[in-house]
Amino acid sequence: MPSVSATGFHQAAFAGAAAGLLLTCGAARAGDGDGIPALDRAQVAVGVYGSSNGLSGRWDSSTGEHGTDFDFQRHLGFDPDQRTWFWSAGFAAGAARQFRFDAFGHRHSADSIRTLDQDLLIDGELFPAAARFDGGLQVSIQGASFTWFFHRTAASALGLGLGAVEYGVESDLVASVSAPGGGRTVSKRIDQDVVAPLLRGEYVRVLGPRWRAGVALAWIGYGSGNTTGHVVDAHARLEYFPIANAGISLRYAYNVVDVELERASYDGTVRLERQGPQLLATFRF
Repeated sequence: MPSVSATGFHQAAFAGAAAGLLLTCGAARAGDGDGIPALDRAQVAVGVYGSSNGLSGRWDSSTGEHGTDFDFQRHLGFDPDQRTWFWSAGFAAGAARQFRFDAFGHRHSADSIRTLDQDLLIDGELFPAAARFDGGLQVSIQGASFTWFFHRTAASALGLGLGAVEYGVESDLVASVSAPGGGRTVSKRIDQDVVAPLLRGEYVRVLGPRWRAGVALAWIGYGSGNTTGHVVDAHARLEYFPIANAGISLRYAYNVVDVELERASYDGTVRLERQGPQLLATFRF
């Protein structure tokens, strides 16, 4: 899907959500059932995510030579603003729907061509200043969780649980250097996955017969071992259901991965930050 300005998409998403809510409010009838519960038996949502992205890191070589701290957007020219598809699905178990399983995923791809402004040492390969850079980048985030809603009323639910999120970064970096009598090409492929087990909490509140809101926060901190740092995954959402089984959801999501890695072939750091609004068609059962 082509990239667009995240600022423009954020404005369009909120404007579209507001227009959709007004239209569906006008179409809804006062007698459509007794309203939605705090927890659904099952739910599927799909829509668009207008995200602002930051990705930076350092990849040291296997010989211990320290690499350059660099930013994929600032130094390599990848567009920070992306529009992607987003999906989520979940189902509940237990007599009172107190146990819920959820999954979600999204990814984006970007390309960049530019002239490098400075030398970059990446995993033992030198990408020199003034070289012509040509690269591709793909970032994927997918996860699953289990939540126990230990506190439930007719209008709200509060739960704690466990989850896991996989953050994947794949990038092909190529730099061409021209010189009298010929030239040379430097290339490097980055394929990095970070799988993070997370502690999570979630609160859901019914605001009216067709309105519902919720917030969720998941976090983990690493203090030792071959991965140190922290991971945060959070979102806030507002849902509206003009009919019993279908509606729209406006969410704002925030993800951060800030870790130092020790691997057999290299050491390094990765910082990934992604945030922005999501506008989703939501179906509940």
